[in-house]
Amino acid sequence: MALTMTKNYCLDQLKSKRAQNLRIVHSNYSDREASVQQKVEDKDSWNWVEKIINDLPEQQKLIVQLRDIEELEFEEIASILDLTEVTVRVTLSRARKTIREKMLITHNYGIR
Repeated sequence: MALTMTKNYCLDQLKSKRAQNLRIVHSNYSDREASVQQKVEDKDSWNWVEKIINDLPEQQKLIVQLRDIEELEFEEIASILDLTEVTVRVTLSRARKTIREKMLITHNYGIR
């Protein structure tokens, strides 16, 4: 009942002449542009990811490159590398897990 009364009161206020003179001001506006600090952190993270990918075993590195960077389908990757799709998926999963774990260590300054 309280919700209905509140809703009706708000609708009445919006319909009143006084509402025609109101302006909506966005006090919670924030710039969508990333801050300089955020840009630096993002660039640093990308550099770490690139280094980690380069340290992966060759097959994992190739599959990450083909799937996540070149955005090929699993079927195409399997065909190119002469592997089964299951092998490609498992290898990609292991590579991503390694990247994730090493990034967590990096962001936690080596503290687990």
